[in-house]
Amino acid sequence: MAGLKKDFYDGIAAIVAAILLIIGAMQIDLRLWDGRGMSPRAFPIFISCLIMLFGIFVSIKAVLDKTEEKAQPQIPSIDFSIAAHKLRIPAPILIMLLMIIFFIVMPYLGFIVSASLYLFVLFYLLRPGKTIQSIIISVAATGIIFCIFFYGFNVRLPLGFGL
Repeated sequence: MAGLKKDFYDGIAAIVAAILLIIGAMQIDLRLWDGRGMSPRAFPIFISCLIMLFGIFVSIKAVLDKTEEKAQPQIPSIDFSIAAHKLRIPAPILIMLLMIIFFIVMPYLGFIVSASLYLFVLFYLLRPGKTIQSIIISVAATGIIFCIFFYGFNVRLPLGFGL
């Protein structure tokens, strides 16, 4: 196992994470579920199974792939200028910070407003200069996600201001 690629270990990590997510999903309380629609456990278990399949696929591909490991690509960064100070934040860190802010403001602004703002900022920062396209994509994606959860899964998303 000494010569295995990094992808093999990434796949194993995805499998372990999926197993932990399934264990966590099984702990979701069903007492408030009325028996109609999907179980509150169904979607987390479904996503966990997809993550596990992805991990299995990545691990098998890493074992079967005999080519040498290529140079790792650079992680993209976003440049900011705040009060005459230049900051360079790696994109994954920026995405995580935006996600944390999204979850903090969602109970107050509601899912539709906060998700639209989150996606707009994300698209705008990652693809500068495409403001109109970022607005259209963020509003459309938020609307589609809301409809999937509200009508498809019968899940009520936060409306904001404590509603």
